[in-house]
Amino acid sequence: MRPASNTRPSLTPGRRPTATALALLIALAVLLSSLPGRALAQTAASCSVIVSPGQSVRAAIASTPAGGVICLAAGLYPETPVFDQTTPPGLTLRGAGPEATIVDGLGSRDGVLILNTDSITLENLGLRGGVPANVYVFNSRDIRLRNVRVAGGGVGIHIDAGSSAEVRNSLVNGVSTDGVLIRNGSTAAVLGSEIRGNGGVGVSAVGNVGRVQLTGNEVASNRGPGFFAGQTPCQLLPPATVEPPPCFLANPSAFVASGEYYLNENTFEDNDSTGLVFFPGTKATLTSNRISDNRLTGLFVWGADVSAHLNRFVRNQEHAAEYRAYPAPHLPGQPPGTIVLRATGSFVDNVVQSTAPLGSILGGGLLSQGARLVVRDNSLVENAGIGISFVNGAEGEITSNYIMWNKGSAICLFHAGSVSVSKNTTGGNLIDRVGACAERRH
Repeated sequence: MRPASNTRPSLTPGRRPTATALALLIALAVLLSSLPGRALAQTAASCSVIVSPGQSVRAAIASTPAGGVICLAAGLYPETPVFDQTTPPGLTLRGAGPEATIVDGLGSRDGVLILNTDSITLENLGLRGGVPANVYVFNSRDIRLRNVRVAGGGVGIHIDAGSSAEVRNSLVNGVSTDGVLIRNGSTAAVLGSEIRGNGGVGVSAVGNVGRVQLTGNEVASNRGPGFFAGQTPCQLLPPATVEPPPCFLANPSAFVASGEYYLNENTFEDNDSTGLVFFPGTKATLTSNRISDNRLTGLFVWGADVSAHLNRFVRNQEHAAEYRAYPAPHLPGQPPGTIVLRATGSFVDNVVQSTAPLGSILGGGLLSQGARLVVRDNSLVENAGIGISFVNGAEGEITSNYIMWNKGSAICLFHAGSVSVSKNTTGGNLIDRVGACAERRH
């Protein structure tokens, strides 16, 4: 039997509740405070103004004091909210949820404009049909997008002209061009979001930008690369060749950009082009990303400085990763000085597995074309081509890698520069002898 003190207390009128009864009442109050009705009441209490469908969002923005919260009730808002230099700073535009509150550009105008202002937050909103963009941020700092769903229209989120913005816990899906576009000296962080099924690049940083961070995102099933950094190319690079289009050779310096990129714990998969692209002049650190099932090379580094650590490359086509000198690697017979920028960096502790051929050729693990690269402590297994290739003036180090069961040679050295090769484990490859270059046609 339980002690009498643990029996349910009497709460009949006229009797003073025991300490246990009071504890139960407090627990009940806490439970009630967590119910949806209570949460809605708290949300309403935090709103400076509440706007309903049919009312003017722009008018609410103009009349809300600095630091205020404009709450949009559930429904459709076919207008373009504008935050500009006349807007009080620190405003929040909050919806009732990304499926419930929709700001619609109707395919004919921008969804939301943030121009020449600071500290604006968009949260719990659906944004669709914005043309040219669902959200356009121009010359504005400390812009935050949280739990927004962007669908349809042109660019999903366009961050431009020295702006700084954070996109967190959001979805950009089904826009006709790039999901997130960062340009002209802007900085950005994309965190815990999904960028999928868009008509262009998943996340694109064009030209000279500042610091760009991607952490914990899923970037998938986009028609272009999952991620691109660099100047806009004058022409797409043809696969399976090192010859750049002539327009790059006409003015090589025009395609050199700047920017620092930190990509951690993301998934880049099933994109219809390359998984990640870094063009000349950019610098990046890639840590603990999964790069898989992309239609071309998983990671393409052209005249950039990219360090890749603890990433997993699986079932990409053409190559898992390629580092290439810009505009072209040194080839026999070319005059001295052809290389403008080597690709550089380190490739350490990565897993490279099951790269697929491009048509009937390639399918290798890591390819260095005239790059200067440290390749250490990686596992390269069961790829359709050569495990590691250093060719056409490539320099660096190939140390302590596990290179097994590839359908091409283990380590290919062809017209390479100074390359240190040691302590690698090889077996079951088409040819295990270091330096041999061969691959099986598929």
